[in-house]
Amino acid sequence: MPDGASGTSPRLPPFAAAQSLNTKFIPSVLIVGAGIGGITLALDLDEAGLTNWIMVDREDDMGGTWLVNRYPGCRCDVAAVAYSHSRFQNSQWTETHPDHREIQRYWADIVRTQGLTNRLRLQHNYVKAEWDADANVYHVTLRDLVNDTDVVYTCNVLVCATGAFSEPNRIALPGEDEFTGEVVHAARWPRDMTPASLRGKNVVVVGNGCSGVQIVGTLGLDPDIKLTALARGQQWFMPSSTGGIAAARNSAPNSERLRAIRARWPLLQRLHRWIFLALADRRFYYQWTREGASARKQLERDLGAWMVARAPENLKDKIVPDFPFQAKRYIFEDGYFAAINQPQNRAVYGRIAGLTHNAVRTDDGEEIPADVVVLSTGYAADHIDMQVDGESDSTRNYAGKGDLVYYHGIALPGMPNYYTMMGNNFLVNHSSVTEVLEIQAAYITQVVQAMRDNGIAKLEVKKAAAQAYDDRIAARLEQTTWPRVNNYWRKGGTGRIFTHYPGPIARQWWDNAWPVWADYVGGEKLARRQKIRKLIFLLVLLVGGGMAAVKAWASGVPRRIMQNAFARGDAFSQRLIALVESIPQRLRIQ
Repeated sequence: MPDGASGTSPRLPPFAAAQSLNTKFIPSVLIVGAGIGGITLALDLDEAGLTNWIMVDREDDMGGTWLVNRYPGCRCDVAAVAYSHSRFQNSQWTETHPDHREIQRYWADIVRTQGLTNRLRLQHNYVKAEWDADANVYHVTLRDLVNDTDVVYTCNVLVCATGAFSEPNRIALPGEDEFTGEVVHAARWPRDMTPASLRGKNVVVVGNGCSGVQIVGTLGLDPDIKLTALARGQQWFMPSSTGGIAAARNSAPNSERLRAIRARWPLLQRLHRWIFLALADRRFYYQWTREGASARKQLERDLGAWMVARAPENLKDKIVPDFPFQAKRYIFEDGYFAAINQPQNRAVYGRIAGLTHNAVRTDDGEEIPADVVVLSTGYAADHIDMQVDGESDSTRNYAGKGDLVYYHGIALPGMPNYYTMMGNNFLVNHSSVTEVLEIQAAYITQVVQAMRDNGIAKLEVKKAAAQAYDDRIAARLEQTTWPRVNNYWRKGGTGRIFTHYPGPIARQWWDNAWPVWADYVGGEKLARRQKIRKLIFLLVLLVGGGMAAVKAWASGVPRRIMQNAFARGDAFSQRLIALVESIPQRLRIQ
């Protein structure tokens, strides 16, 4: 059982050599990935009565990133009250920002209590999918890792829910072959590598993103571990969200009394969640280049002073970034400054150039003694997780995600009935990803519902619609501070920004509240209905608003307001008043 597992995960029997999901009554859906995205979609499908789905995952338990990430100090930097499903709130979070084990258990418990386990297939690795134009289905090849055999599924709808970050960014290190120590990636932390096993060793942590900072903040406080924090660039660090500058760590215990109150009055927790997300959404203001400039500059001055005051002497003149706040994700310092100020530790800026037999070599020629090298270098964001051969296009035609032209971060032209959760330009930089996943799950569920209710076998987004959407996103990206930084958000590190959505979650929800059927081949009948419904809605709105306005005028209040507004009594004003006064009589409304 992996670290962080709940202990009661299903051990499902192996597949037969080939299987076909039921395609006669309701669309069959194959979900690849049993992390938060896949689970969220499965919940929505079930709620809509679309129960003909199966979810597969290559790991031996569910939970996605919170299963495979187990490095020391691994926890969510978003409060648990928001980093959870809106319909399945947990009153018993032990901390404000729980560790990876508790988060994984939360999502695993949802899978069990909501009856999803019988459609979950673990230890099945996705291999490829091929579109069958005659049958309007995908033939999906999976690798059964237990029996070491290939199995084939046939489905109407294929969904990639592997997440935006699933493949570690494992950088090449010249000299690694002669290195006598151990090199590990934070996203694939060995189960047997405990903090105690690192005592008496020289540990070099490469990277100062979220995982790197959490690792340094945890290992660096152990006086028996000699740690070097190596980073190639600056970050905007934030004080702990649980206690401001007085708190050492970015989490605090939830008291038994608080948990009891939340359990007794769940509405209070939902209100807390709503307030948290609303305030978080306001933070996007800092990311607009022009509108947020004044507030951003003041915050940068305050944060810069706070960071300099806490940095070691050798970093005080280097630690403040030269790029705008939130041009990339800010980092909760979470004990980082306390760790790098310990006498046995040090922090340096520089790039790792390679390894010797017992050291890390930096780009300026320094050799840092190392027994263990921890690569906190993030994920290969540009990696295309799934090979899909659609009707007129294939993911194999593209070098990376940055080359794909997504429609709403969900659909791709040339690949009918194929949808992605956390596709291009759908990540957020300021709030909880669970909200974003719920938005996408609701959208995909509406698409599958429409297929079921209207007997539609195939829906494919139009290439022109995808390009138009991509162009709109590109224009809005230019209004943010993000182009000021070259990082993994960009194609090739310097090209187009393909990862994040340029706007608050409220707008993201509005942009994706319902499908625009006119943008889909196969959605023509739905588009006509949608247009008629829109016209009826507007007509009702106009008639209702007009009737309300006329009734209000008949009451005399608006007339007195207008008379006061035109107290000068010029001829035009009097004629306007007379015209409006005549409307009830003309329409014979008393």
